[in-house]
Amino acid sequence: MAAIDAGRHEEGLALLRNALVAAELNELDDPELELSALDALIQTLFRTNSIDEVEPLVLRYREAAKAESAKEGFCFAELHSLLCSARLHEVLCFWTPRLGTSSTSSVVASSMAI
Repeated sequence: MAAIDAGRHEEGLALLRNALVAAELNELDDPELELSALDALIQTLFRTNSIDEVEPLVLRYREAAKAESAKEGFCFAELHSLLCSARLHEVLCFWTPRLGTSSTSSVVASSMAI
């Protein structure tokens, strides 16, 4: 994170990817390390608009957080993983009412009226 904060984004992303691999191999078998590494990497990838790389990591984050919640009870990471998933799948839909279209018509129909 220090490299990213210093503006060295490529180096920071490479270090975060390495941290994720190291977290998977931890001898304590502590899932919190993987959850923390996934969270940091996902947030950084969102900031750099690397959406293609984010998608599989978000799925992995959700699965790891769900497993941790099942094992330990409530896990905040499970809620945060859902937020990351929603952010990934956020869809912006612009709807502008036009003359001659009803307010109950669909967005697709409204866009076709343009």
